[in-house]
Amino acid sequence: MARQPQAITPYWECFPAFFRYPFSPDPLLSCLGVALLVALGDWLFMPLNIAAQFAAWAVCARFAFQVLEKTAIGHLHDNPAGLAVGHGGQYLAYKQIVVALAAGVSFIAVASLFGQIAASLWGIALALFWPASTMVLAVSNSLLAALNPARLWQLVSGIGLPYLGLSALLLLLLGGDATVSHYLFPHLPELLRAPLAGFGLAYFAAVMARLMGYTLYQYHEEAGIEVARGFAEQAQDQTASDPKRAALHDISTLIREGQQANALQLLRELARDYPFDIEVNERLHKMLCAEAGADQEMRTHASRYLAFLISEQRYAQAARIVDALQQRFADYQPERAGWVLPLATAMLEGRLVEGAFRLIKGFDKRHPGHADIPTIYLLGARLLCEYRKDDAGAARILEHLLVRYPDHAVREPAAQMLNTVKRLLAAQAG
Repeated sequence: MARQPQAITPYWECFPAFFRYPFSPDPLLSCLGVALLVALGDWLFMPLNIAAQFAAWAVCARFAFQVLEKTAIGHLHDNPAGLAVGHGGQYLAYKQIVVALAAGVSFIAVASLFGQIAASLWGIALALFWPASTMVLAVSNSLLAALNPARLWQLVSGIGLPYLGLSALLLLLLGGDATVSHYLFPHLPELLRAPLAGFGLAYFAAVMARLMGYTLYQYHEEAGIEVARGFAEQAQDQTASDPKRAALHDISTLIREGQQANALQLLRELARDYPFDIEVNERLHKMLCAEAGADQEMRTHASRYLAFLISEQRYAQAARIVDALQQRFADYQPERAGWVLPLATAMLEGRLVEGAFRLIKGFDKRHPGHADIPTIYLLGARLLCEYRKDDAGAARILEHLLVRYPDHAVREPAAQMLNTVKRLLAAQAG
């Protein structure tokens, strides 16, 4: 695999930012413009409708190439349309049409000369190299470079295995607007379908362009691309007006230099300044988990952080904190009885099955009369049946639940589960 740059967050950790990007002011304006043009293309008569549809495609493609180019050379926080550097995406959409035509001609030629199997393999290769061709076209503005196998291979091999992940993501995103339309449009008035289709087209185009541009920037050294801002300048841009980001950058630098103790102390101070910041608390939690002799501090911080996550209903993250506590402290139980059920449910959903067992085991004895006991009985029966294959144990819990709580809301699902478990037991006995 290609060397991973350490001064920039890798693209696979930035997905939320990519999907938020089209909602920043300039991309949002472009998406709305495309939506309006597509709507006009649906509402107007010929030939005006054709002109509007073509304009929508041209605006969408032009802006996507602008985003790709500017992101690739390091302008991660600028308005793409407001930058005067580079070629600005001019004529690239038409050049990409030529690339697509060349790919189609080559596919037909391979099918004619070598048969269907060879054509299928060639089609897979074309799909795999499509992102590389688009990225090379965006940064070079050269049709010949976008069609040059040697240049494409230089880019693909420079990125390495992450290129395969990028290609898979782009292929999924390519049909994103069609998928959303398929499930959403039947529930919308017909008048709104065309503008929303246009917005979806522009939205996913912007996401894909940002993803490809960021990947190019991440691997610009390996891919042989000159950038306007290097990683060090990018870090300065990100931290100049953000004290928290600056401190996190300093902490990362200390860790890379092997100064773990200094990094941990700086992170403690940062957590005091930002007590409800999830990113800061996650980093502190992970460092304390890895720190020898920090058991008590880890437990104190984790308990405080856990309370915040639960108050925000972030149960999936809270489940991971509980898992870390259980691994460090065999007797760990949450501070509040009301936390056990949502945490155990989240642990089960996160495939932390043994942790869920440990949470609910003996709950009725630790908290007699608690309102969650019937639901925890039902969860316990499910765990026994599905994960420990103890159908007899599950049946005993369910029978006890139905007798002890005959009017509880979980009675019906408990009765249904008991019938299923009894059928399983009968089948095993037979």
